[in-house]
Amino acid sequence: MVDITINASPRTIRLKGIGTRLELPAAGTILPGSICLLGSANTVTVWGTAGGHPPKLFALENELIGKGIDDNYVSGDLVQMEWFTSGDWVLAYVAAAATALTIGAFVEADGAGGVRLFASGTILGVSMDALDNSGGANIARVRIALT
Repeated sequence: MVDITINASPRTIRLKGIGTRLELPAAGTILPGSICLLGSANTVTVWGTAGGHPPKLFALENELIGKGIDDNYVSGDLVQMEWFTSGDWVLAYVAAAATALTIGAFVEADGAGGVRLFASGTILGVSMDALDNSGGANIARVRIALT
């Protein structure tokens, strides 16, 4: 059963739980809600492996300077991130024209910072929304419960 206490149209990435906060410079463009990867140069990038075994590290909106979930970080910006654990909920995104998700569908990393329907990688979480962006031209947001 979906927890209806969580806003159906949230405007924040962290929905349930409190992760460990990190702040590092971006080594490229990062959209809030992206799965992130810590770099060897003490920077952060978008997780670039489809499936794979991504960390539960998500870029947050930069609320410290009044930015929202649709405001990208650019190279050199200090990225606000949280390292989450199982059971936490985040507002991730699916790419344009992505396969539809159903409530309860397993998701994995899509290789570009977002999530997609689980195929053969590592299960990252469970979709808490039904979302059909298969005909979409832009990303769409989806609430996921991390596993």
